[in-house]
Amino acid sequence: MGIVIRQGLKASIITYIGAFLGYLVWLRFYPLWLNPEEVGLLRALFDAVILISPFLQGGVASLVVKFSPYLSTRIENERRFLGFALVVPLVLTAIGILIFAVFKEGIFAAYNDKSPLFAQFIWYIVPLAFFSVYIQLVEALIRIKLRIVVPKLIRELLVRGLNLLVVWIYFIGIFGLRELVLSLIVINILHLILLAFYYIKLRGTFIKPNLGIVKTRFLKPLLDYTGFMILGSGSGSLVAKIDSLMTAYLLGLTETGVYGIAFLIATVIELPRRVFNSLITPLVAKAYKHKNYQLLQAYYHRSSLNLSIISVTLFLGIWSNLDLVYNFVPDREVYEAGKWVVFFIGIGKVFDMSMGINAELIQNSRYYRWNLYLTPVLAVLAVCTNLIFIPKYGISGAALATLISVTLYNLVRFYMVKRAMKISPFKASNGWVGLLALLAFGITQYVVITNVYVDFLFNGAIILALFLLPIWFFRLSPDFNSFVKNLAARIGLQLNR
Repeated sequence: MGIVIRQGLKASIITYIGAFLGYLVWLRFYPLWLNPEEVGLLRALFDAVILISPFLQGGVASLVVKFSPYLSTRIENERRFLGFALVVPLVLTAIGILIFAVFKEGIFAAYNDKSPLFAQFIWYIVPLAFFSVYIQLVEALIRIKLRIVVPKLIRELLVRGLNLLVVWIYFIGIFGLRELVLSLIVINILHLILLAFYYIKLRGTFIKPNLGIVKTRFLKPLLDYTGFMILGSGSGSLVAKIDSLMTAYLLGLTETGVYGIAFLIATVIELPRRVFNSLITPLVAKAYKHKNYQLLQAYYHRSSLNLSIISVTLFLGIWSNLDLVYNFVPDREVYEAGKWVVFFIGIGKVFDMSMGINAELIQNSRYYRWNLYLTPVLAVLAVCTNLIFIPKYGISGAALATLISVTLYNLVRFYMVKRAMKISPFKASNGWVGLLALLAFGITQYVVITNVYVDFLFNGAIILALFLLPIWFFRLSPDFNSFVKNLAARIGLQLNR
């Protein structure tokens, strides 16, 4: 676990630096340099890429992680496996382009009324998604080597910085909106090239892929997995991102921009999970291969408990100081309409993280087929709840619909893991963390100080005194205590607990 801890710590630092840069980009510079409709366009394009990428990817990034313990023993198997993973997105993208072309007029008409700017740029989603798919694949190849720091540096710092640069160039009038979107595609290509060079360097030798997998016994399970992941992961992306695109469809790009800014504020909560999952997933795959359910139970509980502590701390910090956050957003009176979006999405993120690694347990087990039956139903639910709540409550309704979908999604996955593997993420310590969270939330909401900076200090003191210190004092999480002790030791303090 030493390399996991070292890589995790470094990646966490990079992720939060990237998050701070992302905060400046989306909450400060984009609203300053772009009008709300243009912010909404970028948000809709990025979310559309996230939504359709699983359908073009065919689960190859997950497939790389799942099957790597079985195929890493022979070079020839690695060549065949890599060839399969590279070809699948090409085939699926070609099919996707054909489907897109057939339904182009209907898709264009759907958005042309409320979001004509998005309709104008809708074809640009295809190249953005195509390169995004291969970026995810190469990141997965790097991740199974338990190296995530360099990919994080590229994604969180370099790519964000380049995106900011091209938006600034657009703002000062050097090129137009079309050139801005084309620049985003070029940045994706550069991102992929840098990752590919790093993987080759990490691998030590160049592996020439081939399609010899078609002659092996691995072909059928790989095709089965790919088929199930297309529907399972694709439907999962619908659950996660349909809210943004339906906001653009039902309300327009200005409201989508406001929604996107609020959503970004809330997603700060899940940043630690992204780092954690990128490292834990290969370990889960290995433990499941050896049928070590005791180790899987330990991963499950510790992920749930520690991610609960982190997510609650971040949610309380954001929600109790939201006025301070919006103080830094240009045109605050426009974007502050997304306040309840932050609340509903934030609660959804806390619940999602509190359920631990249930998705990773299913994905890396023989029960991955369950996603085929589960996620399409929940995708339909997500569409229906958005259709119900967005017309009634606007962007807050979109966030509420997402909260309902995410909650049900996690409850069903919890039930599936409990029934199939006989393991659960919850112990008494989880309950105590929940009670402390409710206490701290109540106090921060009850006492309101008009000066946002004084209020920030007060809320921070409440979260520390009523939530974090009791967790430390009663040793509810040994991992949390160990982390605090190590952190204190780095600055020359010695703690006993």
